Amino acid sequence: MNPANLIEEIRKSLDANNILDELTEIKVLKGGKNNQTYKVDLRTGASYVVKKYFKHPHDLRNRQNAEFLFTTYANKVASNFVPRVLFSDAMNGMTLFEYLQGSPVIDKEVTDLEVKYAIDFVNALNDKTLKKTEAQLPDASEACFTIKAHLDLIDSRIDVLHDVLNKGKDQDASEFIGQLAHHWNELKRSIFQYCTNSAISIDLALPPEDRCISPSDFGFHNALKDPCGAMRFIDFEYAGWDDPAKLVGDFFAQLEVPVPEKFAEVFIESISHNFSGAHEFKIRSKLLLPVYKIKWCCIALNVYLPAHLSRRQFSNPLVDVSGLQSDQLSKAKTILSNLQKKNYELH
Repeated sequence: MNPANLIEEIRKSLDANNILDELTEIKVLKGGKNNQTYKVDLRTGASYVVKKYFKHPHDLRNRQNAEFLFTTYANKVASNFVPRVLFSDAMNGMTLFEYLQGSPVIDKEVTDLEVKYAIDFVNALNDKTLKKTEAQLPDASEACFTIKAHLDLIDSRIDVLHDVLNKGKDQDASEFIGQLAHHWNELKRSIFQYCTNSAISIDLALPPEDRCISPSDFGFHNALKDPCGAMRFIDFEYAGWDDPAKLVGDFFAQLEVPVPEKFAEVFIESISHNFSGAHEFKIRSKLLLPVYKIKWCCIALNVYLPAHLSRRQFSNPLVDVSGLQSDQLSKAKTILSNLQKKNYELH
């Protein structure tokens, strides 16, 4: 977008939402992969974040609405963990947030203290009384409420990638998706066998009281550490109601700032009290953790898909596509290699 047009668009959006102040500076905030994000300074000294959302005809998810609804809910029940949201301008595809002072988290900084902040955030979101009365939220993106739905989700992702990569020119990526599909099919067979032996239905839907309010795409890549060391979480475009086992799987399979799996047991135990079927939740979380490792291999390869690549180019028009794809393929290979070494045993 032309900078002059952007400034005018932001100014109109602020005025329409009764923030009547002179706009003094706009800076691009780096790091976002799907949208354009700007720091906006006003004459009074106030600073905000304006997020302009990507739209694509092949991706009909309303990320803007999901993030606005979730952050509005979190402002009520977990205000210490998230920025304030001031307004959402659907016409211009913009949402205005409080600007947070803080630094990104790097993987060497993920300790039990950071994990405790994540646990406390999830617990605040899922307080049994508050979420019944306050949470008018949609289902999370790719929400799954049966074991079969979790497995079907991975099948779908692998099928799409297989079709695209086998038609492309990247032989390395094409060979890798074949390896990934083979490992996935073996893992899926072992899950089916475990569920049969344990009399666990793969078709039984998780009851509403055992579902969670999930930030989705949850991890320290979407967090800031403030000057006092407290953690604040951002970016909730995929948030909503979901299976808490999926929240666990996503949290421990993130690509950018990996969370050591040694924290998985305490994380699962610490949020289990939010659900009436706590024992079943623990079993399902451990069963599905390797499934979500496979999912994040697929997510790493999204940069080979036209719609996803368009989002990356929207957020960063100067992105090196070839270099990006190579980096993401390397990450997917690392996840699969670690998964094969781990050799998760279902028992």
